[in-house]
Amino acid sequence: MDDNAQLEEMTWPEARDRFADGAVPIVPLGTLEQHGLHLPLGSDAIVPHELAKRLADEANVIVMPPVYYGFVPATRDWPGGITISHDVVERTFREITDGLIHHGADRILLLTGHPEHEGIIKEVARKVADDEPDVELMTMGYWSSPILDVIQETAEHFGGHAHEPETSIMLALRPELVHMDRAVAEESTGRWDGEVVTDHEELLYEPVENTLEHEHETTGTGGDPFGASAEKGEAMVDAWVDRMAGFLDDWTA
Repeated sequence: MDDNAQLEEMTWPEARDRFADGAVPIVPLGTLEQHGLHLPLGSDAIVPHELAKRLADEANVIVMPPVYYGFVPATRDWPGGITISHDVVERTFREITDGLIHHGADRILLLTGHPEHEGIIKEVARKVADDEPDVELMTMGYWSSPILDVIQETAEHFGGHAHEPETSIMLALRPELVHMDRAVAEESTGRWDGEVVTDHEELLYEPVENTLEHEHETTGTGGDPFGASAEKGEAMVDAWVDRMAGFLDDWTA
């Protein structure tokens, strides 16, 4: 990774120079929620943060500190799960974006690892577009367009949570945090079954069932993670970095 890409490790003159140079800030957005028995609570923030750091080797970006707190009411009763309200999450993302605009950023990437944030970041982007017509925001889940084909070609099993693709990517990025000896396969919640979903906006408005009503009858895994491997994860990560680097080159030209 570019040694001078992480904002929290820069001095303020270094940050000033990076903003002046047109570097694109990437804001990794995640949650603290259960990811089965084999992945850490912070996976939804860890993955986009690590992807952003890898992208910094190939593109002119500023890697922002990840936001670990998000909107995840369905999992708040799992030990370690933390949820904050929808409006607070939206306001937090908007104020981070406003701060970046204040420092001169006119292109910003909001990169989430948590599907239920996609509707929120789209709403933030809409409001920024209304208020700041000279600023462009890209909003995306890391699993979406750039690597959908690689996920479909590589993974044997899809699922809803802590599934094979997510586990493979974690094995590639942070293998020391993955405990495959503890993994279990459970019935998928359907988000990845059969067809890849690219828009989870409706999830923000539908009633969400508390998964703990039946005394932990599940482990928080949605799908079968056992086909996961670091090799598959590296294929997904390499494709993401390569394609995003090309996109940013075009975007900032």
